[in-house]
Amino acid sequence: GLLDLLARRRVIDWEGKRIIEATLIGGKTLKEISRPEEYERLKYHRANTLKAIRDYLFAIQKKWNAP
Repeated sequence: GLLDLLARRRVIDWEGKRIIEATLIGGKTLKEISRPEEYERLKYHRANTLKAIRDYLFAIQKKWNAP
């Protein structure tokens, strides 16, 4: 779906897609899907991925709503 499209367009990377699918869509917490030593890195990666998605969608919206 949308995450595949964003990954193919390199808005997000494939690891970010996997994190978002597991946490937001799968309903698991980040601590459940990560090893303890990777938690902080993945938390930062997830935040950056969500920001990239938000920025991309706002840019698309701005482009289509521009006069």
